Order: sequence, then structure tokens, then C-alpha cells
Amino acid sequence: MLRIADRIISMKHLSVLEHCHMTYAVKDVSRTLLAQYSRHRIGVSLSVQSQRWVSEQSSKNEGGIFDFIVPPEIKQNKLARETLLNSMRKAQEDYDHLLSLGIKKEDARFVLPGGSGTNFVTSLNLRSFFDVYQKRVLVSGAQWEIKQMLTMMADLLIKREPWLEKYLTSITAANGGIRSDKLD
Repeated sequence: MLRIADRIISMKHLSVLEHCHMTYAVKDVSRTLLAQYSRHRIGVSLSVQSQRWVSEQSSKNEGGIFDFIVPPEIKQNKLARETLLNSMRKAQEDYDHLLSLGIKKEDARFVLPGGSGTNFVTSLNLRSFFDVYQKRVLVSGAQWEIKQMLTMMADLLIKREPWLEKYLTSITAANGGIRSDKLD
């Protein structure tokens, strides 16, 4: 069976890969990542946590602030971290104020930043996964968060289907790079 898969992939008959599907539950990522990931629509399905029905407050963060993602560069800089936290507090205050004025959650959410945390479930076929991986992990300048997510997805895929590692490695080699987990 692996010999057939190898022949299909090496001959670039990639439509066959569209019959292989995977599903991931993704949590604690930013809405910015979601915006990037959702651009890959062919062969990719998404179900996203609703900001309309889910309250944008969290006990996980300081002072009941909504969930948000802190980029590593900001995390490493005390002043930058403080600036981000102040901005998140202000956004939470504005969101709460809008709600207190009777504004619906779906309209109040407009004050929330792209760094707001979210969760989603995604299903995609293997051909689409290879395409998204190539564009969001291997391309120079790809954003750290989506690279990290897709690298973790690839690791889970390889753990379940070890024979696929060869193909992710060949995609990486063809793009003149190494996997992002070796770079970050």
C-alpha cells in the first residue's frame, strides 16, 4: 500500500490525497491566526467558537480579561508586555461598557483586537494540508503562530501516520528549508 502511495505522490497525482481526511481541535489561538488560516478554503472546513454566544471574559487572565495571545517577542519585553496588557484591559472595559449600554455581544465584539483568543475545529484533506503547510510553515516571513500550529498538526499527523514524514520532509527540502520547529 505504501508503494502505491509513494508512486501516486511522486507522480504528482495529488487529487488522490483529497480522500485522506484529518480533523484537529485547535484551542487558545488568536483571531489573527484564524484570519490567516481561513484564507485556505479549498479542502479546509472550519467551525469556530462564537463571539456572539460565548462571553468574552475569562478567569484565566488577570482581572477577568478576555482570552488573548501574547506574541513571544512581546512576552520577552517587560515594557511591551505591560503595554499589551493595558491595551487588553482597555478593550475589556470598552466591551463591558458597550454591553452595559444594551449593545449585543455580536456588535460589542468590534472593540476586541485580533489578539483575542479563540478555539476552532478544522478538517482538511491531505492535499490541502500539504499546501497549507508549504505556504504557512516553509515560506519566509510566515507568522510565528500559524507556523507553530501547523508544525504541531504535522507532528500529530506523523505520530499517527509515520509514513507521511517522508513527504513532509520532501516538501521541506524542495523549498530549501528545514521544518519550522527547528528554526523557532
